[in-house]
Amino acid sequence: MNKTFLKQLIITSYKKNELNQDRILKIADRLNRKDLKKYIKGLRMAEKIRTVIVETPIDENIETKRHIQKIYADKKVVFKKNPTLMVGSKITDNDDIVEMNLRNSLESIVESIGENYD
Repeated sequence: MNKTFLKQLIITSYKKNELNQDRILKIADRLNRKDLKKYIKGLRMAEKIRTVIVETPIDENIETKRHIQKIYADKKVVFKKNPTLMVGSKITDNDDIVEMNLRNSLESIVESIGENYD
C-alpha cells in the first residue's frame, strides 16, 4: 500500500468530519495485517491532527468552552479534567503544547527581573 492510497482510505473513513465506524470496518476487513497496521496508525495520526485537547484542573465552564471552540473552529475540542495542574491549563494541538500556569508565570517574572537588574 502506498501513501496516496493510504491517505485516500483515511479520507474515506470520515463522514461529516467524524469517523464512520461502518466504513472503517469495511476497509479493515479488506486489508492484510501489515496494511491494517499502517491504516490504524494513519487514522490515529489524522485524529491527532483534527483534535485539540484542553486540560484544566476544574470542570470546563460554558464561556471558556465557547471561546476555545471559536479559536479552534475547524477542530474537535476535547476537555479533560487534570487535577495535577494546580492553577492553569494545558492545550495540546497536534504536537504543539501550550502550558499556562501560575508557576510558569512566576518563573518568567523572576527571570525577567534577573535579566533586567543584573
